[in-house]
Amino acid sequence: MNRTGPAALTLGALLLLASCSGEDADAEPRPRPTATSEATSASPTPTEPAPTMPAQANAPFPEGAPAFTKYYVDVLNHAARTGDSSRLKALSADECVGCTQYVENFDGPRVNATQPLWAMGNAVELEDTGDGLGVVAEIGALNDAGGRDMFKIAFVVSDDEPRRIVELYRIEK
Repeated sequence: MNRTGPAALTLGALLLLASCSGEDADAEPRPRPTATSEATSASPTPTEPAPTMPAQANAPFPEGAPAFTKYYVDVLNHAARTGDSSRLKALSADECVGCTQYVENFDGPRVNATQPLWAMGNAVELEDTGDGLGVVAEIGALNDAGGRDMFKIAFVVSDDEPRRIVELYRIEK
């Protein structure tokens, strides 16, 4: 039985949060899903339907940006649970370093999670960044104890079609 899946997922999420913040990785919580089964075969095998983009996510700016961000978080959680990061990649701009790290971390076999890796709270701030609309959202990241550590994460949503996340980084814990 392979038990490296949960450790690899935890390490990947931890490294990404640390790399986005520029802070020492030891100071970060260890957000990860709790494993309920061992890793699956070498190829991704989604065990749940992919999230469907809500109509609100395509609404004109600024109204559509928070709904698109929520959809992106749903797709991120789907990729973390299934190992199918194709949709996450399609919603992430090539230049988005944080996005690319998640796509790479979640591509391939996964363990089944009983809860989403990230739970999005309210979009707390909207700001025009020049590259798109910045949506600052409260994110609850699953920790080792099964609870959630709260972070503020900035998602920059492109205002051109197709919509994508062009930047993703942690603002504060």
